Amino acid sequence: MKVRKYKQGFTIFELLAVLTVMAILSAIAVPKVFALVRNSRYKSDLITIANIEKAEEQYFFINKEHSFDPDVEQTAENFPDSLTNLADYIENVNFQIVTDVRWKLDGDKWYIAYSYGESEDPPDDPPSPYPEWDSTAPSYQEDYKVTYNSAVFIARHWVGKGVVPGTLGAPWQELTTEWRNFNRYLGGDIVTYNGAEFEAWHNMSPDYSKPIPTPGTVGAPWQELTTEWRNFNKYKGKDIVAYNGAQFEAWHDTGPWTGPTPTPGIVGAPWQELTTEWRNFNKYQGGDPVTYNGVEYTAAHNIVPSEGHPVPTPGESSFWH
Repeated sequence: MKVRKYKQGFTIFELLAVLTVMAILSAIAVPKVFALVRNSRYKSDLITIANIEKAEEQYFFINKEHSFDPDVEQTAENFPDSLTNLADYIENVNFQIVTDVRWKLDGDKWYIAYSYGESEDPPDDPPSPYPEWDSTAPSYQEDYKVTYNSAVFIARHWVGKGVVPGTLGAPWQELTTEWRNFNRYLGGDIVTYNGAEFEAWHNMSPDYSKPIPTPGTVGAPWQELTTEWRNFNKYKGKDIVAYNGAQFEAWHDTGPWTGPTPTPGIVGAPWQELTTEWRNFNKYQGGDPVTYNGVEYTAAHNIVPSEGHPVPTPGESSFWH
């Protein structure tokens, strides 16, 4: 006689246990999956933002103006106007998760601000839009971008293994408007240093033993973009500067050729104070009127001061009528 064997199924308790485990796993896994998707979209948006900011730098470099009007409040409504002007520098701008995208000024630097959804904040540690620099990577190709010490670098040309970004002689260019002594600059490039803007006089490239000169120092090929006189700036004839509350016009080209740029208001310095008051360091043409101690005088002929030889005082010399 054969004995029939029956396969026993799950008991109700076993089934409940399986369902409970599945529910727990779903509670853990599903939010993580959503978080991964959200961070992936966020990272994509960060890459887009980084590309727009880079396009803006290129636009400003070429056109000497922003793609937007900095005198007008920048909002999400007028941001598309900026993108229209940047159409030749960037394509296919599409944000997946960030909203309210707009230009915002931080000190003297414009950057892209945005909101992250309506009810949630972005991750505490937002993903970098570019991969971390890898010291073990065999090489990096030209234009490849990496993140290092929270900064973004682009390879100026082929980079060999272990070449650290941000070091002298390394062919890495940090993507920033801040001056860096290891970055390469072209004539006309504008950088920020100590809260001021400087324009490069000519091309500059660092090497392993020679960093880029520091802006704001005599002899450094940087022009501070200011109307205030600076002893390290160069000037063309007719340029006007402000110094000690007065305005001066350059007689001719002058600059820090053999030392600091001559100081306005000094006898022998090639600066003309723009005033009708007599100054012993100004030059005058015959017939020029001046005022001295409340009295008006006229130059009898041309008078040009030189070092050690100031313009004679009106009322005390035949140089004046």
